[in-house]
Amino acid sequence: MDFKSNSKDANARKASSPSSATDNQDLPDLLGLILTSSADRKADATAATDSPIDTSGNFLTRSLDSWFGNSRPVKKAERRVHSRVSANRQRGSSLMEVMISMGLSVVVSMSAVQLLGNTMGHSSKVIQSTQLSHALRASMHVITRDVRRAGYTANAMWCMANTVCVPDLTVDLPLGGSFDMPGAIVIDDNDDCIIFQLDRNHDGTVSADEYGAYRRSVSGNVGILETWTGDSAPDCDAGHASWTPVTERELVDIVAFSLDTNDSFDEVVATDLLGNSTTQRVRRVHVSITGELINDDAVRLHIEDTIDVRNDIVL
Repeated sequence: MDFKSNSKDANARKASSPSSATDNQDLPDLLGLILTSSADRKADATAATDSPIDTSGNFLTRSLDSWFGNSRPVKKAERRVHSRVSANRQRGSSLMEVMISMGLSVVVSMSAVQLLGNTMGHSSKVIQSTQLSHALRASMHVITRDVRRAGYTANAMWCMANTVCVPDLTVDLPLGGSFDMPGAIVIDDNDDCIIFQLDRNHDGTVSADEYGAYRRSVSGNVGILETWTGDSAPDCDAGHASWTPVTERELVDIVAFSLDTNDSFDEVVATDLLGNSTTQRVRRVHVSITGELINDDAVRLHIEDTIDVRNDIVL
């Protein structure tokens, strides 16, 4: 009787407890919740440990990438990009790209060679023109300095207002003695030879060997300028024995050489038009030279100069 009553009480308690069955069913959920809470705590502990700043404010040695947890994905992305770039580099250039590159290289090289050739050609022309200019101007300088002294004599002071002082005449000195006036400037009929006289040794007398002369002659189809070095009166038609070259026949060909005294005056009125007025002899010589290079006749130069003879006599 007692046993049955105890069983009935137990059954009554089970029936009166509505959550007993539910507790049995929710047990797995409770276990999962417990595990989740434990995992969260571990994660929080890990995060606290991986933090770059500890509780004391000091930086830890762990990298920021491991703290943020994105180091592996970034490295994988970098590897993928690197692998693609390496694959493109290993692939090389196509045949068309190589041909285009070669064509452009050939064009650039040809342009550079042509530019270099033009520059060298222009430089060569400039050098040749400079050589020709130097040769012609040096010759003109020699002729100008020599012709400018034509008619000089150490006794010229006695010719002041002396109508007797004319070229090629003998002038008597007031204190006795005499001197010969230098000869006049002479230009031959071809206008390519000039002869003049001057007192080179300053003794007051012009001797037979004190002459000056310049001419153009042809030797071996090459025109050259020559100066007289003989001991007698110059001869424009003589051979080359007493004539010395002024220009180099291996370098320059003198194509033309001309002289004229058209701007000279035997008597220029200085004061008035009266017959007894003082006059002055004015002499000018115009010189022109044309030359070209022996090895390149396209390089040609023409120069001119007007020589004022300084020994103009007042008569």
